[in-house]
Amino acid sequence: VFMYEFGDLYITNVGQARTDVAYPMRKWIDAGLHPAASSDAPVSTTDPFKNLFTMTTRMSNRHTVLGESQRLSMAEAIHAYTYFGAYTQFAETTMGRLVPGQLADIAVLSHDVFSVASEVVETDTRCDLTILGGEVVYDRLGQVAQAAE
Repeated sequence: VFMYEFGDLYITNVGQARTDVAYPMRKWIDAGLHPAASSDAPVSTTDPFKNLFTMTTRMSNRHTVLGESQRLSMAEAIHAYTYFGAYTQFAETTMGRLVPGQLADIAVLSHDVFSVASEVVETDTRCDLTILGGEVVYDRLGQVAQAAE
């Protein structure tokens, strides 16, 4: 998320060439590392969709391209949040993927991030529902409560 919020400032301070190789997720993944995606709140936004946008486009919030060779596919970016996030906690065998035997913690999004334009991911995508440990813990639209009545 630093690249999204501060990428243009990085260019001003250290130049385009150095900024282009900052946070090289593609290089790290290709080298076999497991870099987890995250925010650095409260320094930056907690909005994961800004980070997904930047990981897949390598653009700042002003849409300046920052090292396009480091772009990830949306599947890789989601994997960085889920599986790689679990990996950092030594929990990749129990969480981080939707497979039999693992926890089914799920976020239902307002858009299919695999098929919409990157700008839709950046500005219009929201989490509609979150299921944690089999329980609905967030329901933006209140639809689950309505259906249960």
